[in-house]
Amino acid sequence: MRALDLRTVRCMSLTARHFSDVDKAPSPGAYEAYLELAERSAPVTALRAHIAQRLGRPTGHGVDVGCGTGHAVAELRAAGLAVVGVDRSNSLVRTARTRFAGSSYLVGDAMALPFPDGRVGWYRAERLLIHLPDAARALEEARRVLRPGGRIALADPDFATLAIASGHTATTGPAAEAFAEALADGRAGARHDALLGRAGFTDRVTSTVPLVFTTFAEAWPLLVEPACAAAVAAGALDPERVRALREEQESREGKGLVEASCLAHVTTATRA
Repeated sequence: MRALDLRTVRCMSLTARHFSDVDKAPSPGAYEAYLELAERSAPVTALRAHIAQRLGRPTGHGVDVGCGTGHAVAELRAAGLAVVGVDRSNSLVRTARTRFAGSSYLVGDAMALPFPDGRVGWYRAERLLIHLPDAARALEEARRVLRPGGRIALADPDFATLAIASGHTATTGPAAEAFAEALADGRAGARHDALLGRAGFTDRVTSTVPLVFTTFAEAWPLLVEPACAAAVAAGALDPERVRALREEQESREGKGLVEASCLAHVTTATRA
């Protein structure tokens, strides 16, 4: 059985800290690979479909803030919507432009978007607020660029709901807690309504989407390993306990018993 590479644990412990600024990460390519794995997974693909359904057919030009490697922008454009992707990472924007040449991507900051007041018809942000130290400021900026009546759609996990099927509960419990704490706002999804209300948005509606990963190839790198790595970095777990958990999870894979999940909140609202 393949042993756990503790260098990987130390690298993955950087995931939460550096996703807010991928270009300054020790290895931006590792974060890009993480995003690609997530984007192509069935749970995240279903989340994008749910967001699109909730957003409906908004009018005018829209923006996908924190667009990452560009999958959502390409899908929205294919659906006939006018949209530009914005991400603060030069590396991710370059990748998006290469992979989806027919779509538009800009380097920009969620806190200072490169658009005039009231010129954006709709705003989308998926898994963005969890990485922002000041989500309230980002939503004030969203309100600035949106025209009156413009729609906003937010989607963020609440990592306090992270659950890992395992007999090693003394390991998975601290890991889940550490992951939520390691992010800028690991519970951002649960705070959508309050944040949007304070920013002056109306007609707020929230739904929840379970993100359930049932293969080791996705559950381990996307949720379990980063959570464990955060706990190791925080001193809440010994690496040997992570090693034992990995061996157990690999064993569960052969029995079809892998499951790691969390709830994502999707909230739509209107710019008053």
